[in-house]
Amino acid sequence: MIIARKKFISNLLFFIFVGVYFLTSIIDYKGLDIKYIILCFNCVIWGMPVLIQFTMKRGLTKLYYFDEFKNIIKAIAVLAIISVGFQIINGQFKLYLLKEIFFFAMPIITVFLISNYDKQILGSYYFDIILYCSIIYFIKLFGSQLSVEQLFNISFINSYSPYESILADYFFLCCMHYAYTGQKYKFIISAFFCLLAFKRIHIIFLTLLILYNFVLHSNKIKYYAKGMVNKKLIKITVLIFCISPFIIYIILTDKFSDWFYLYLGLNINDFTMGRIDLINALIDSQIINYGLGTTTYFISNIYNGAMSAAGNLHNDVFRIYYECTLVGTIVFTYMQFKNASKSYWSYFLALFLFSVMLTSHILTNTLTLIMFYLLISEFNYFKFKRKYNYQIKEA
Repeated sequence: MIIARKKFISNLLFFIFVGVYFLTSIIDYKGLDIKYIILCFNCVIWGMPVLIQFTMKRGLTKLYYFDEFKNIIKAIAVLAIISVGFQIINGQFKLYLLKEIFFFAMPIITVFLISNYDKQILGSYYFDIILYCSIIYFIKLFGSQLSVEQLFNISFINSYSPYESILADYFFLCCMHYAYTGQKYKFIISAFFCLLAFKRIHIIFLTLLILYNFVLHSNKIKYYAKGMVNKKLIKITVLIFCISPFIIYIILTDKFSDWFYLYLGLNINDFTMGRIDLINALIDSQIINYGLGTTTYFISNIYNGAMSAAGNLHNDVFRIYYECTLVGTIVFTYMQFKNASKSYWSYFLALFLFSVMLTSHILTNTLTLIMFYLLISEFNYFKFKRKYNYQIKEA
């Protein structure tokens, strides 16, 4: 009875948050950001069992998802310390740092508390409500444009779709959940809308997911995918993403641009949809670095968002490097893949996240990160269960 009541309360709180999250977008609400106030209130309720565990001195280490939570908080702390260091050196404190820390920390805090509140590690309700709200929002945005003619305008080379939107993140992450839990019909629905909300990285990873889940679907492979990821693979992956900012500097050169056009017949800036000019403008500006939030402030305020419709750099990997140096990049990347090392599903998901980070902004999208950490919670449960012989209700 208690478990059922907790499940109902948790589902209701999550429904209210997600409902308000999408409703404010649908009506283009510009006032007080009420969705984050609701999320903070929800976390107070979800945090009760963790508080009880702490006050009764049972320790937090055996709480589910504690290791993953601790790793991300450590990474955020390092980024915050580096940012404060820059602000001390430059003699000015920027309040937008607090906003950035909130956006970085709130998703992992939310999922840690949810995971220990109602024990729904495989709780499909959370993804169901996001899927249904995403579909409603998609129809609101593009319902009048839906036609067979428009479908044929979708282009992978030009990364164009008349229905392209951030909803691609939500639909793809729903695909991950439904593939893992074997819900084929919901997977197909999510995949269909993911294709419509078209983003190149998402389509590539969706294709790989379909290949694995429906072609290489033997029980032996699926069991192996739940096992620990090879440590060398983790180290190589972390290394690749840590050196990627230096590769970006090479891509920014005229020599590379000429080579790209000569051999592929494409303008590199057009191919990246203006991202090259955006990063070049940031570098050429030689603005004072105050840590987290510096690039967002530069683009949103100095350029008034003119160079970026969303007012951000569209490259979170480079952004962390630029704002928090190579040290911040290494720590953040390592901690994310350390969490992802407990399952090949988690590794695949982290690979998707960082691939998107190379071409877009995702670290300040609260709902996307909540979905990401919820999935890591699902995928890592198998390892945690074996370690502590821990039984959690799978809903």
